Amino acid sequence: MNKLSQWVLGLLALIGIGSAVGKAFIWGDSVVNYGSYVPWGLWVSLYIFLVAAAAGATWFGFLLGYKNNSVRWIKLGFGSAAISLIGALAFIALDLGKPIKGISIFFSPSFMSPLAWASWGYALFILTVAIIMYKGISNVRSLLVYLGLALSILFLGAETLFFGEMIARPLWNSWGSAFAFVTSAVVAGGALIYGVAALWAPDLLQQAGNGLRKLLMYAIVLHLVVEVGHLALEKNLPEAMAQMTDWRFWVLFAGLGGVVAIYLLTKPTTALLGALLSLVGILTYKVTFVTAAFTQPDLSGLPEAFQDSRLSLSYSPSMVEWLVAVGLLAAVVLAISWLIPKVLADQTKGSTKSNRSMNV
Repeated sequence: MNKLSQWVLGLLALIGIGSAVGKAFIWGDSVVNYGSYVPWGLWVSLYIFLVAAAAGATWFGFLLGYKNNSVRWIKLGFGSAAISLIGALAFIALDLGKPIKGISIFFSPSFMSPLAWASWGYALFILTVAIIMYKGISNVRSLLVYLGLALSILFLGAETLFFGEMIARPLWNSWGSAFAFVTSAVVAGGALIYGVAALWAPDLLQQAGNGLRKLLMYAIVLHLVVEVGHLALEKNLPEAMAQMTDWRFWVLFAGLGGVVAIYLLTKPTTALLGALLSLVGILTYKVTFVTAAFTQPDLSGLPEAFQDSRLSLSYSPSMVEWLVAVGLLAAVVLAISWLIPKVLADQTKGSTKSNRSMNV
């Protein structure tokens, strides 16, 4: 990444963080377009997108690290996952309205709630990765690696249960959504890992050969089959039809993030663009998944009974929502671009020193 790109990302990050602070402590919900009937929008979609990417990046980092006996793959995957998870928590904290109160779940948790399990999973995963990054691990079979892998399964599983238990939202409360959460995590994590390796660890990407590209292509195909099949089987649900008739679902998710991404991934020269498009596709899927569930009123005739700008079943993000979204995503990319080269370089130096001592 050149200096100009870093400056642009830095500027976007500053604007986004400034907008987030303004929303949280000055303007409140007056600058967002979600309301009483559509309480979740772009930021919740980004939250579940980044959680999925974090889980998937952990799995791919573990798989590639184990296959190649490489601690550097572990650090790349787990480090990228932790930063993505921190970004996810920033989005959901903003959406809560009072971010500081979010920490109360750690002091008075209800472990009957999947959200409590997810929150503790997030915190323990980030702590585990921090130890791996700065204390180091001797090999890929370290207990910390297995702990991180288990925690990634825990927090994604808990998040899936959190949505799946919402009986009032039949689109979420279905078997297909649970499968789609897993397959979308595989795609998002694989694409994230490929992008990070291509930009900041090309030697690792060369080590992986064509295997990573092929795995990502297969994952995209699987997720397309699962998600389209799920909606087709649930076509009697108005919410499912709302998602299937959304142009973004077919153009951005199935088209650019699916068919076009797969084609680009067949060639090493265009694979990075394909991976980035698949990330756009998964984010679009998450947005349509969240917003489609609110297209039907909880009570028939309720939208007509009361008239107000915040009492609507239609939703499009406000300018502040977009500024925060772009800015925090830019901050995630900047953080990854700083952390990953640093920890991989430290790992290489450590390996060199170890080899020298063995030679002596």
